[in-house]
Amino acid sequence: MDETKKQFEIAKIFKKPFSVIMIDIDDFKELNKQSGHPSGDRVIKYLSEIIKNSVRDVDIKGRYGGDEFIISPLEVSAVNAITISKKIQENLDLALISEETPFEKFQISAGISGIWAKRTFDEIINKAENALLKSKKLGKNRITLM
Repeated sequence: MDETKKQFEIAKIFKKPFSVIMIDIDDFKELNKQSGHPSGDRVIKYLSEIIKNSVRDVDIKGRYGGDEFIISPLEVSAVNAITISKKIQENLDLALISEETPFEKFQISAGISGIWAKRTFDEIINKAENALLKSKKLGKNRITLM
C-alpha cells in the first residue's frame, strides 16, 4: 500500500493517470468449506501467478487481504484498467488447471477506481472496494468502475 500511495502522489503532482483494481475470488468461502483451507491456499497462489503473468513488472500488485488482491498499473487510467481486469479474467479462464491442482475452475470479480476530480488516495481505495462489492451484488464474475 505504501508503494501504491507513493505512485498516487506522483500521479497527482505530474497529472498522470492513476488507477486501482481490486480483485476478489468469487465464492471463496464456499470453496474453502467444500475443499478445505489447503485447497483455498492453492487457489490464492494460483491467482497470484495469473495476476503476475497478466500485468507488467512495473505495475504494483499484491494481496490486499484474505482472497483480495490490489493492482495499481503504472500510468493507466481507470477506464484503461478495465482492459487489464478483463485480461486477468481471460487468462484465468484460459489457464489449464493441472492434475496436481485439486480445485475446480473459479472466477473473479473486480472493482476499479481512479484519480478523478480531487479524490484522495483513501477515497480511491474506498471506491474500488465499493465497485468490487457492486460486482459481487450484480452476479459475480464482473468488473465495475466507480
